[in-house]
Amino acid sequence: MKVLFVCGGNAARSQMAEAYFNMLAGGSHYATSAGTRVREETEKKRESPPEYTIRCMVEKGIDIEGSFRKRLTLDMVVNADRVVVMDTRSLPDYLTGSGKVEIWDIPDTKYRDYQFYCGVRDRIELMVKGLVAGI
Repeated sequence: MKVLFVCGGNAARSQMAEAYFNMLAGGSHYATSAGTRVREETEKKRESPPEYTIRCMVEKGIDIEGSFRKRLTLDMVVNADRVVVMDTRSLPDYLTGSGKVEIWDIPDTKYRDYQFYCGVRDRIELMVKGLVAGI
């Protein structure tokens, strides 16, 4: 199974979920992530997630420093078996009309402190564990 995690900036929530899923699935399933509001220049520069995202994942033994932010495309949705959306603002029509979509209510970390990032990380970890267990 291929899972696509989607949030706004592909800077924290979806990056965390992708990393947890790939670790917990043990290679039998695969996840990727993308953002609905990632700018073309951000993607071209292969911009990394924010330091807080990287740091709070390292606390759990997961290194995502080499990852980069990606823009959501129709091809990503078509190629995924399941799409988990964590930010319902500014969703493209092709995503809202897809039967593959599952909505998770995960708060945005933008402009929040480190402890907030860690709380979001822990919530995502629990939700991803449930997702993997249900496959």
